[in-house]
Amino acid sequence: MSITRCCFFVTTPAPNSHDLTFTDIDADQPLAQVLQGYEGWHLKIEDCAAFDDTILEMMWSEDQPEDEPFGCAYVDLLCIRGCTNFSITALKKMVKARKVVGLDFPPPHYGMIRQIVVDGIKPVLSDEDEEWFRANVEDFYWVKHEEDGESETESEYDAD
Repeated sequence: MSITRCCFFVTTPAPNSHDLTFTDIDADQPLAQVLQGYEGWHLKIEDCAAFDDTILEMMWSEDQPEDEPFGCAYVDLLCIRGCTNFSITALKKMVKARKVVGLDFPPPHYGMIRQIVVDGIKPVLSDEDEEWFRANVEDFYWVKHEEDGESETESEYDAD
């Protein structure tokens, strides 16, 4: 199922779909609240200003309603294209937290993110971060663009 340029209420539930794609959702939309109860396996976010660290935090935070350990509890594939409002730090934190919880369950390790695909100019992935993701995600693919600037790690070092 695909949802494009849509407005939501905070109480709007996520559609019941195995595969869900959001495209061109504005930053002022409550996408984290909409996705919180999503029970599908594949989540694709394309050109969404609304995709930010708040959504990634919702995907690992244990502060969730009902019996789920975190939002989007069944998602094992996350595809992010053309989104620039999230950080690598938040993405890593989400992967790590879900991996810890997922290992408590027998295979297929409910909750673990098995595949991540990222395509976009920002954020920029450092070699160190790429190595971390490859060690912690079964199938990791990040399209690097020539116009990419500094990675978050490189920027942090420049600040010293």
